[in-house]
Amino acid sequence: MAEDINVTAQKAYDEAYNNALSSGKSEGEARDLANQARAQVASNTAVNTTGRTFEEILRLMGQEYGDIDDIFTVNEELRKLLTDAFTQKWKAERFYNAVTTTNWFKSNAKKLQQRGYYKRIYDDLTKDIAKDDPDRKKKIKAAAGNTEYFRGLDSLEAELEKSLTTKGIQYTPEQLSTWAEELYSQGYEDDKNFISRFLNRKISFAATQAPAGEAADNVAILREYAADMGLDLERDYSSSLSDWLQRLDRGESVQVFKDLIRDQVASTEGQYVGDLVKRGLTLKEVYQPYKQLMASTLELSPEEIKLNDPFLRSAIGPEGQSNLYDWKKKLRADKRWEFTEAAREDVYANVYKILRDFGFTG
Repeated sequence: MAEDINVTAQKAYDEAYNNALSSGKSEGEARDLANQARAQVASNTAVNTTGRTFEEILRLMGQEYGDIDDIFTVNEELRKLLTDAFTQKWKAERFYNAVTTTNWFKSNAKKLQQRGYYKRIYDDLTKDIAKDDPDRKKKIKAAAGNTEYFRGLDSLEAELEKSLTTKGIQYTPEQLSTWAEELYSQGYEDDKNFISRFLNRKISFAATQAPAGEAADNVAILREYAADMGLDLERDYSSSLSDWLQRLDRGESVQVFKDLIRDQVASTEGQYVGDLVKRGLTLKEVYQPYKQLMASTLELSPEEIKLNDPFLRSAIGPEGQSNLYDWKKKLRADKRWEFTEAAREDVYANVYKILRDFGFTG
């Protein structure tokens, strides 16, 4: 299995590298993007010798060491370091010391040290401003607006707001400030790919909070498709929606998740309907002729007849579909038909015929 994963990861690397060069990126930028693509594939699919995926290791080590930086998911050197720390059960001190010996740390140390110096100046100037002060932002600008750290942080916050709105991520002002400072203090303000992955992990779906932006568009498409399959997206997929939205944000097609819904429905329906669904039909399309005839015969609004209506579902059994003539006969045998205008007219016609036959009317 490991060999297959390596092949897949290398293909992702080659494709990303070639695409980056074709779009005018420098060779260094192309390598960075290719490494990120390879790491993403490994993150999604690889199983370590410990029997854990890297995502599981990241979560478990976060519980052990505190929050683990997102860079560990995309930098191969850091991924290996974290996996070794997990496998060999390193203490936190050994892990932090090992990070400082990596090529990644050495190449970024000067920038991070400088950023830390600017942050200490900023923190000193703003230390007396209460975090719950309603005018906190205005007071911070007055106290530290001329500092390098404030200008960079303020600019990053503005960019993050745009990205959050586009992705449809709900956030509070406090969260925006926290996320911006986390990114800026570690020097990621110009790394668009890293910021995108960072924000991707903030995407979540809550039934009490309507999605927005691109997330809202994707949810609307999936909600409609689920309804056409007789399902309720929020009820039936509540535990999956946050993950689905994150994967959509990373570039997966909405068709992937429509296919998941389709396959689930096909597996739970009888063989006849299941085969129709596998061929691409929705339950709405399968039952539409029967629903239409049911609505007109029983004088109901089509919206009143749900796809999970047991009577509607009886139109198709294990042996296949009823023909529409037999279906209409079955509908007229239903008690609801007795209260329709057509039924009353039918009764009147029969009574009139009897009266006429006995000579009581002309």
